[in-house]
Amino acid sequence: SDVYKRQGINAEYGGWIDTISSNYPFPLDKEFLIPLFLFVESKAFDIANELWLLALNLRLGTTGLGLHEILDECDKRQITFFELMTWPEQDKWVYPDGPSMVCDVFVLGMYKAAGLFDNLNIQVTEFTPRDSYQINFYENNNPSSLPDSCKYDNLPYCQLMGEYLLELFDFNTLTVSDYAFEACGALPHDYKRLPAWPC
Repeated sequence: SDVYKRQGINAEYGGWIDTISSNYPFPLDKEFLIPLFLFVESKAFDIANELWLLALNLRLGTTGLGLHEILDECDKRQITFFELMTWPEQDKWVYPDGPSMVCDVFVLGMYKAAGLFDNLNIQVTEFTPRDSYQINFYENNNPSSLPDSCKYDNLPYCQLMGEYLLELFDFNTLTVSDYAFEACGALPHDYKRLPAWPC
């Protein structure tokens, strides 16, 4: 059961960093990562381990390596650390405290288990909340066909609760394909996908 499990902090950056240079908000830059990671690791190893070392070790198929050893391993494999950061999070990976799932990944994992993705090769851990409502899985409701309690501003979906309207831009518009969302860049403030879909 996933009741009372912690949010998926271990895999958080894995769904965020999909490209070498098109995911970092200004002024953050990929070159800032190694010094930052080394500093945090030197001051609070447990935090560094939870935030990125476990995930990086899973990507390499290793266990227990600190950042210096991970950098050495990247050199041995002739890959850059920045390439390693873009390797997709795998749904099958299990962290010491269990599977690492944020809210949308939990829901999409249920969709995947129910067969909604057919036999597509996708990792739902690579999806974002935006991706979860933009995928073309939902009925194309004519707003007039929704119950009266759902009708608001001619929207094609029903918001069940909340004091404020949640606007779901591009709702139900993307057809999912193999490796969906594994190589998407998106920069603030508009977060348009780079390259455009499919990525």
